[in-house]
Order: sequence, then C-alpha cells, then structure tokens
Amino acid sequence: MKSLYKLFKNKIFLFLIIFFGINNFFNQLIAEKYEIYLKDSNIDFVLRLLKKADKRNAPKLVINSDNSKSIIYKKSDFQPELTQEELIYLIKNPQNFYKEQNFVKETLKLFNKLGISVFLVDLNNFKGSAYWLPEKKIIKIDRKTINAGSLTFAKILNHEMIHVAQSCKGGSIDAYPELIGIKEKMNKEKIYLLESNLYRNLSRNEKSLEKEAYSYQDNLSVGKYLINKFCYKL
Repeated sequence: MKSLYKLFKNKIFLFLIIFFGINNFFNQLIAEKYEIYLKDSNIDFVLRLLKKADKRNAPKLVINSDNSKSIIYKKSDFQPELTQEELIYLIKNPQNFYKEQNFVKETLKLFNKLGISVFLVDLNNFKGSAYWLPEKKIIKIDRKTINAGSLTFAKILNHEMIHVAQSCKGGSIDAYPELIGIKEKMNKEKIYLLESNLYRNLSRNEKSLEKEAYSYQDNLSVGKYLINKFCYKL
C-alpha cells in the first residue's frame, strides 16, 4: 500500500533574500562592526557553513501528529513544482554541491589575488544580498545569505565577479563599471527582481549593468572568463 505524502513548500527567493539562524559559533566570530574578512585562513570554515546549510535546505520527510507523512522543501515562486517521486528521489539521493563549493573557494582566492577584500556583513538596512564598491575594491555580502547554501552563494559571488569585470572594462579594477556589451538573457524571475523597489531609483545605465550581471550569474564560468579577459590585460 502506497504511503500518501503531504507536500509543503517554503517559498524563498534565491537572490534578494534575508535568512536567519546562523549558528552561534559563527556569531562569535563577528567583530564589533559585524564584518568578517574572507581570506585563505577562514575559507574552509565558510565552506563548512555552506555544507550545513545545504543539508538543512534539502527536502525532508516528516511524520505528523496523525502519523501521516509530509515532505517539506524550499522553492522560489519561479521554480517548477516538484512531484512526490522527484522529492523522494532527492531525499534518498541528496544533491552534492562540490562544483559550487569549489567555485566559492577558487573565487574568494581570486578576489584576494586581485586585491579585492570580501566581507560578510549585516545588511539590515540594505535589501540586497551583496554589492561591489569599486573605489574601495570591496565586496560586501550579507552574512545571512550563507543560510541559502552553496548554489546561491556561488551565484552571488559570480554576480559580483561580473561587476568587477565591468569595472575593469571601465579602465581599472577600481573604476566605475562600464557595460561589457554581452547579450542579455533575462528570465521572468530576474525581470521581477530588477523591477523591485531595490532597483527603483537606478539610472538606465545602472540597470543595464545589473542586467548583464543577472543574465550570466547562473553560468559559473562566465565571471572568471570576463575577469581574465578584462582585468588581467590592464
């Protein structure tokens, strides 16, 4: 006799998200200004946090008080529904994110090599997940995005890496970003995000810069390719 599952979804957005509940050990590392400088000595620690988040975010089978079974999983409003069979498969065969974790490690090392400082910070008054400050050569990432897991964190880094390449296109790594001229590939989710209040006051040029980054943030090979093309020739 087949068991019946109740399917529950926790809706999340992959990029403009605020996550809570980073573990206590992580909180103890935060300085008075709530900044953690990501460098070689603590990259592995960040990777461990991402792996824990991946495990927490994976679909889970739970037993309800009436002995019925439910599968709890997370998705954005723009992701397709998963069937019961697909969810059961994911429970039995958890996804690994080795590719994304390696990308995070190599990208953070690349930023350090380029003289770019990456900080995990509290962005309580800023609704985005990360931003690039070219004049200071600093990338700030909301520390709560760690809870989104390896895939989202990798996309955030790739998004910011594209902005760094735009600065290099503008003449130097600390220059105001310039459009690279790559073809935009915006889906419904990314269009929705760019129409949110966060980007409401941006100029047309600034929105175009964001469109380039959003268009290729999912392709983890693009950011590094653009860095090699525009930053190393300076």
